[in-house]
Amino acid sequence: MSTGVNVNPEKTLAALEPAALTEITEEAHARRRDHDLARALAAEPARGRARRRPMLLLATGLAAGAVAAGAVVVTGTGDAAPPAPGVSRSADAVDARSFLLASARTAEQAPDTTGAYYYTRMREQRMVRALVDKLSPGEQARKELRPTRKELPFTAFVTTTQDSWHGRSRAGRARTVTGLDREITFSTPADEAAWRKMGSPELEEWSARPQTNDYDFPAAELTPEQRRSEPGELAKLPTDEKALEKVLRGWHRATDRQAIRHDGVPTGTGFAEFVFYEAENLLSGAARPGTRAAFYRLLAAQPGIVMGGRVTDLLGRGGVALAYRSAAGEQRLIIDPATAALLGREAYQPLKRGRAPIRVLAQAMVIEGWVGDIGERP
Repeated sequence: MSTGVNVNPEKTLAALEPAALTEITEEAHARRRDHDLARALAAEPARGRARRRPMLLLATGLAAGAVAAGAVVVTGTGDAAPPAPGVSRSADAVDARSFLLASARTAEQAPDTTGAYYYTRMREQRMVRALVDKLSPGEQARKELRPTRKELPFTAFVTTTQDSWHGRSRAGRARTVTGLDREITFSTPADEAAWRKMGSPELEEWSARPQTNDYDFPAAELTPEQRRSEPGELAKLPTDEKALEKVLRGWHRATDRQAIRHDGVPTGTGFAEFVFYEAENLLSGAARPGTRAAFYRLLAAQPGIVMGGRVTDLLGRGGVALAYRSAAGEQRLIIDPATAALLGREAYQPLKRGRAPIRVLAQAMVIEGWVGDIGERP
């Protein structure tokens, strides 16, 4: 077992008034158009260029699920597509705002629970785009050497489950168990045939077998982003929308400062996009119900968030997608319209104009909640 910094993150929610939500979503669907759904994971940027903050892989407590491939027809590219005839972007924004405000009213009514450790089980599907050659220990010591990437002539996906326990306080330990229930799938039979023709190479060595990793957080040097994702820190966040906005603006500035120190340039992420990213932390079971409600209201006030319509997640559950579009692609949150639970997230990378974006990442939490010790489950 190893000691170090947990590099994989996690998330969650509460419950919504079904009648109010049904009314909102039906009105929204009467007005809305189909959207490109999701936000792309940006490829690793070159130094000296603005880098966008990647989607974190450790949720702090979504309610359950990941997103099914092909569940929604997506059209267009990462470029902003013009509105369909008779439908305005302002109507889309009103739909998303109404839905988020309804979610806020329900979130603040959820029970306020706590414990010593926060447990999550997350299912995640990742698109594998390249094989990375491993460096030997001797090669790793030579800083000028970098692993080489070989682009694949096929499209493949690796799906795994991760169990995680994170202590409420900095004095607590943490554990992740990765590589559970691993599956490799392909877009088409031809893709699988191409993989076999290459000798069936291992697509993702780190997830090839289950691994248990124990972390000693008091001894670890955490980045500000990792530290603020700890359950105990999330539980201390304000429950007032204005106070929470002040905290998040501080986080946004700190993230840019860290990027400048690391790359010499800021992230290039605006505040609205940053807030959308932070849903994986703030719509968490580790955050108090009042904090989640305040975050919903803050999210409702941000420009650029649109309704994506009804979708089905990886576990077969129905939800409503909220999408944020940027130059890199789209990201979406999937919310259960009956309970207001955050079911999952998807990220899409744009292709050429006129072709549908391709999904590169889907995440979902299967179960989450406070427990008394590592190894226990809710």
